[in-house]
Amino acid sequence: TFTIIKSYKNQTTIRMNFRKFINYLFWPILITMGVVITMAIPAHIFSDVDIWSSSQISEVGAKQEFCEFYGYDRLIRQPVNSWSNMIYLFFGVLYFVYAYKDKRMKLPDRHNFVTRYTSYSIVLGVVMIFLAFASFSFHASLTEFTRKLDITGVVASAMVLFSYSVLRLYGLINFRQSELFFLRTYKLHILSVIFGLILFFMSGFHGREITAILISSIVAINIYTQIRHKPMRRTRSKIGYFVGAIISIILSVSLWVLDKDILCQPQSFLQLHAVWHILTGVSVYLVYMFYRTELLFKHHIKEEINK
Repeated sequence: TFTIIKSYKNQTTIRMNFRKFINYLFWPILITMGVVITMAIPAHIFSDVDIWSSSQISEVGAKQEFCEFYGYDRLIRQPVNSWSNMIYLFFGVLYFVYAYKDKRMKLPDRHNFVTRYTSYSIVLGVVMIFLAFASFSFHASLTEFTRKLDITGVVASAMVLFSYSVLRLYGLINFRQSELFFLRTYKLHILSVIFGLILFFMSGFHGREITAILISSIVAINIYTQIRHKPMRRTRSKIGYFVGAIISIILSVSLWVLDKDILCQPQSFLQLHAVWHILTGVSVYLVYMFYRTELLFKHHIKEEINK
């Protein structure tokens, strides 16, 4: 009898998790598929139309730094690399869904800054959607203007995760002050980031070095936070999110190198840089889940009770 009851509970849990999974993914899948179909029809009809010839080609495009290339006389010069950016659109919409769900939760059930203040999920969603179309445009055109848009989106996504890492560390050092600081300055913070990104775009910096510094800082801050302050709920699954993100980044960088110099077939359906897009999108999602699953506020409540 006990075995039957346990089996029934496990089946019920699986069904509930599956429903929750579908509930979160319905809109991201629907919107992504709708956008892809809407864009794919005219892209197929006008595939041989070159609309980019009057635009300045980027140095990356001129050197053919990415393996895939179908010629300059096409509407989409790198089709696989272009369409693979829709993974960012999927995750961007998913972050909006999370923000909507979090807003409907009771405040005591929101145990970290991500779930408590939905602006982080919304901003990250906006950035990822921007990155999807910016990177799509760059790989379709290989022009200098769209290259700037692309790298600006990449830097913006790293900046959002970096800013949360700093706030999370500050929250563990002084919870009350960090919460007041966020409430008083988050609008100014968002405007400052937007202004900084505009300056970055106008400057024409390549951006890879800045992105590498931001990613390294995110990893270093989170390792320090985990060692020094030992946040609550240090389960394998939560830590697994962060470890998975690091592995995804390492794999994506490796594929970038292989795509450029070693495993290159310019007109193959399998492009390693396209896999890079997927892995970087997954890595951002894993870092996000690492943040939103921890019981950061319960940690401080228990500390205050013990004092």
